[in-house]
Amino acid sequence: MFNQLVEIAVAQRNTTSLPTDPSEARALNSIFQKWGISATNQWNISGELCSGALGLTLIQDINPPAIKCYVCSATHCHITVLTVVELDIVGEIPDELWSLTFLNDLDLGRNYLTGTLSPSIGNLTRMQYLNIGINALSGELPKEPGLLSDLRSFGFGANNFSGPLPSELGNLTRLEQMEILYVCEYHIESGGIAIVLIYTSNARP
Repeated sequence: MFNQLVEIAVAQRNTTSLPTDPSEARALNSIFQKWGISATNQWNISGELCSGALGLTLIQDINPPAIKCYVCSATHCHITVLTVVELDIVGEIPDELWSLTFLNDLDLGRNYLTGTLSPSIGNLTRMQYLNIGINALSGELPKEPGLLSDLRSFGFGANNFSGPLPSELGNLTRLEQMEILYVCEYHIESGGIAIVLIYTSNARP
């Protein structure tokens, strides 16, 4: 279980003096608590996650959790990017994650996440870049990722999913990349993959 202090990289903009939306701050703190992630003083957990000082580690670095807040109203900023990669996180994906509806970039790859992928992922209608690959998620892949009409990249390989791929994935006309690694290891039926490849004309090999 990840138990060491981590650094949070927060994007600095002119609007970073604004507080984070309180409901999003509560949700993210709850998620990190369930995953056993702690924060350094550079992450302001008082409710203004987006206004903390810039951490020493950039968002592109693979290990430290990171957030960016690129959408702000007159009173609050919203979390748009969340990266929790290769931190040996064990457990299910907390339901609170699906309340972060301003997310457009979510990367939870290379952990030990278990359980099913909730249909509530469909709440993240702004999502463009989604990676849940190289975990231990199981059950059938829900149709809801195929309803995220702005999705550009979707990585979900190297899990324990079973059953056919939802045909709704073929409706993702903006999809440029879909990572389906180790297909035989999670028993995805080939017919579902064929449907997606036929109708997702922008998909890269």
